Amino acid sequence: MFKISVMDYTSAFQYLYNQTGNDDEKYAVISIQEAPEKDMAVTYKEGKNCKAALNLWFSDISDIKYQDLQTSTKLMTEDDALKIKDFIDKIEKLDLDCLIIHCYGGVSRSAAVAAAISKAKKDDDAEYFNGGYIPNMFVYNKVLEAFGLSNGPVIKTEI
Repeated sequence: MFKISVMDYTSAFQYLYNQTGNDDEKYAVISIQEAPEKDMAVTYKEGKNCKAALNLWFSDISDIKYQDLQTSTKLMTEDDALKIKDFIDKIEKLDLDCLIIHCYGGVSRSAAVAAAISKAKKDDDAEYFNGGYIPNMFVYNKVLEAFGLSNGPVIKTEI
């Protein structure tokens, strides 16, 4: 499986911009931004080295009571999580070196998405819970659910 790199929006833009002439690395990008897609600062598209791109809009919140579409504050939806799952299913078939996942700060939403993907595909999300990340648990659980997994406790019963 490809390497997953979590970045803030500036680092992601610089990294991807610098890959333009580099034929060595093939990558995909999941861009999580603060504004509706029509207002996104940068919209990533499939191109030479970028083999796939998914642009999403949802805020770093974990409760619907904080959603205010008038101010572009949007809670992640089940549809957003399913788009991520479908995107991962698609790019697994590609010959990629790296998946870049970015949000504004590169700490919460992008780390949560990376952790859930790693849990679903490698059964190991520790990298994103140990260190400088603070995964948004709402986002993490939504993406896990899209993969058919749960973050709840495992209860064993004997019959």
